Amino acid sequence: MANSNKFALYMSLRSPFARRVRLALTHAGIDYEEKIEDVFNPTAEFIAANPLGLVPTLVGPDGLVVSDSAMILEWIQARTGTVFPRGGLEWPVRQASVLCGGVITSVVLYFQEEHMHANPSTYWMGEHMSALTAALREIETLNRDLLINSGEAGPRALTQAGWDLATALEYMSLRLPRYRWSTLHPNFNAVMSIARADAKFAATVPPALPA
Repeated sequence: MANSNKFALYMSLRSPFARRVRLALTHAGIDYEEKIEDVFNPTAEFIAANPLGLVPTLVGPDGLVVSDSAMILEWIQARTGTVFPRGGLEWPVRQASVLCGGVITSVVLYFQEEHMHANPSTYWMGEHMSALTAALREIETLNRDLLINSGEAGPRALTQAGWDLATALEYMSLRLPRYRWSTLHPNFNAVMSIARADAKFAATVPPALPA
């Protein structure tokens, strides 16, 4: 299933949940190979690893299987301690990460309602948009230190919450381009500027949608 010497990450190129894991694995120095999946037509190999057919799923050379991006982040944290800071900022950063993950979820749900239903529900689209905007407003009120590590450089310049926010914002740009987050939430531009200077972040930009 996986290369004998590497972890395998089953993922789709546009999945923001897979992207946050790809970044965390790379920043932690964990060697892995990417297994690209079509979640609407999954391979038997992938389903054998995760019967739910959900990405991302991490499979270890010893047969370890960890599914769900939050659980994979916890596994990386337990293995390397690189995901969340130790000490007083740990739980505030974790909570900020949850908020950013909630933004991603709301964008996914909005997009699915708008584009994957014969008769999209304006009610549910409104609910998802309300959750999205509420989460972004809350993130704007957070202490800057929960998103940006002052004085650090490279991948450590952002906390996991900062990486999650950058991932969420670029996914919004892909799936919900009419939401002008850079204008509505200008404070987020500092996070995005740091993220875009990172080679791995640049390498994991989701493919553009077909015209």
